[in-house]
Amino acid sequence: MSQGDIILPVVFAGLIGAIAWNVTTWYFAIPSSSSHALIGGVVGAMMAHAGASSVLWSGIVGKVLAPSIAGARLRARYCRARDHDVPATHQKVE
Repeated sequence: MSQGDIILPVVFAGLIGAIAWNVTTWYFAIPSSSSHALIGGVVGAMMAHAGASSVLWSGIVGKVLAPSIAGARLRARYCRARDHDVPATHQKVE
């Protein structure tokens, strides 16, 4: 599989898939990432066009999956630290 196999209809199909996903999540008020939808749409279109072996999975893991996991872990760490470090003047009174 070469880069020449990534033809305009494949990219357009990925774009249409991402737009459809974004409109659907917007309609049902579900938060979603437009950039992840676009990457997922293009990857899905390429898999439909040329098979799963045509996707460079190391690039997907390195540029999409790893930052997503790292972001979630950092957010969880921040929330845990914030909840444990509440000053005495800001604690809940029951």
